[in-house]
Amino acid sequence: MTGPTDIAVQRLANEESEIALFSLQGDIRERSLASLQSAYLESGKFTQDARTVSPQTAKSLLVAGAAAGGTGLSAATAGTLFMATADPSTLMQLGAGVGAAVMGPSGITAQAAFLPVASSVPVVAPLLAVHALSTAVTMRQFELMDRKIDEIKTTLDRMLARYEAEMTAQLITASSIIDEVQHQYEATGRFSQDMLIRLALAERDLRIVAQRARVLADSYDIDHVQDADAAKRANHDIQAAIFTTFVELRAAYLRVGVDNQENPGTVATSRSRLAQTLSESLSLWDKLLGRATQLEERIGRQETALKDRNLLQKLASSEKKELESMQEAHRETQKAERTIIDGLGPLKHDIASTLEQLESADQKGQGTLVYWQDDDGEHAFTTSEQLLRLVP
Repeated sequence: MTGPTDIAVQRLANEESEIALFSLQGDIRERSLASLQSAYLESGKFTQDARTVSPQTAKSLLVAGAAAGGTGLSAATAGTLFMATADPSTLMQLGAGVGAAVMGPSGITAQAAFLPVASSVPVVAPLLAVHALSTAVTMRQFELMDRKIDEIKTTLDRMLARYEAEMTAQLITASSIIDEVQHQYEATGRFSQDMLIRLALAERDLRIVAQRARVLADSYDIDHVQDADAAKRANHDIQAAIFTTFVELRAAYLRVGVDNQENPGTVATSRSRLAQTLSESLSLWDKLLGRATQLEERIGRQETALKDRNLLQKLASSEKKELESMQEAHRETQKAERTIIDGLGPLKHDIASTLEQLESADQKGQGTLVYWQDDDGEHAFTTSEQLLRLVP
């Protein structure tokens, strides 16, 4: 039986992750909640990087924890603040259990030893909780490359804005809405109903425009690009196709957050879709940004053919004019590609890191999942901040 200021800890594990579930009661619970609520009143979020998740996710942990402790779910949740971390191996040993300090905005708010539950056998960690904690790092990993996306997307935005086309206007509008929703999400850590509706509508428009942009970009055969005008038209459609991939990446990232908050059962699917979008984007960029090299190879073959002819044939040959046109097309294509390629190197490196993290089976150190009930209802969020810090 835990006392009024005790913290009970339970170890949950499965093939993907190991989770420590902390149950805070009494004075420590009140101090911790006061700290979280103070931060919420000050900034609108419980922690700087708090991301709202579905209470159903936290309850899946409580069911497992209550089963391990031999208590009912209602008894387990009454008057308790729950925190779950995906890296219990870092807990400091203290006698028969482990110990830590409870941290607030201004420092340590309380200290106590954890009281382990009777069962020493790890209980299976529910997938909903594992996915929520592993998704937290996915969101943070994406944010690392998002600034690079924004830099290149801004350049493309200016280039595409020169063309008065319905597709371009629809694409830029969808992009603006998704950017607005993303900025709101970063500021509040949660999706309101208004944000969910706007995101869904923008996703619908984006999918239509993205498919059209890809069809147009794929329709250009490099062997049929004969002059600068054809190269400029191809460059515009290819830039639009690449622009859509940046917007699709942000939409896929936001969809992971939406599912974590609203549809916890499909979080794994949305994370897989984000990984697929990242992988397909890399392949598409390599395909679309290799046209200058292909044109250069065509020009080389044309120059070789002309060298084998005498001067009179060269002067009369229409191929010489075609060569000059192709050289101009090559310069236009090279200029358009360089604008994008210069910023893609660091971005592709970050995407590779994100893909590695998404596909990694090691889900330790993913942060903390917090849940409690009070007069205002249920609260659940993930954070990378260490709310229960180890004491030396």
